[in-house]
Amino acid sequence: MTTSINQLVRRSRTDHSAQERLWALVMREMQQLAHARLKRERAGHALETDALVNELYLKLGNVTLQVNDRAHLMAVAARQLRCILVDYARANNCAKRGGDALHITLHTIGKASSVENADVLDLHEALQQLESHDERTASMVELHYFGGLSFKDIAAALEVSIATVTRKMRLGKAWLHSRMS
Repeated sequence: MTTSINQLVRRSRTDHSAQERLWALVMREMQQLAHARLKRERAGHALETDALVNELYLKLGNVTLQVNDRAHLMAVAARQLRCILVDYARANNCAKRGGDALHITLHTIGKASSVENADVLDLHEALQQLESHDERTASMVELHYFGGLSFKDIAAALEVSIATVTRKMRLGKAWLHSRMS
């Protein structure tokens, strides 16, 4: 599927039908990603998968005309997904560590973490702090957690080795754990 998405990204710059096929594939993938993220949330939160995907679609707009491949597109989508979740949490006046806060699990960052459920605003704040110290590691965490990219895809998107991604993800997980526990 990655190859067909990459081909459609290139063709979508000049072919409107390729752009429509690309969006059909990408939105299916975004639906799965959004569903997986929201499935880990606490019961009773108001944000639904379709609403999240629709918001993401609106935010992405004509981004396909500016991206190089699937990994780049997913990186942009990951950043937008993070922004949507943070905006949602802020709009609902979430109290830190409770109240009506939307909780995000750090399950995909690592099962060994003692921080299982984190308020999206706390996670956002911790990622911002990490960005100020190590932008590349924060970007990798964002791509993996919010974008659903594999270590291989992250390595390709950022043009680094898989070993570098593995090492930086371990560092990012430990850093977030220390800030959020």
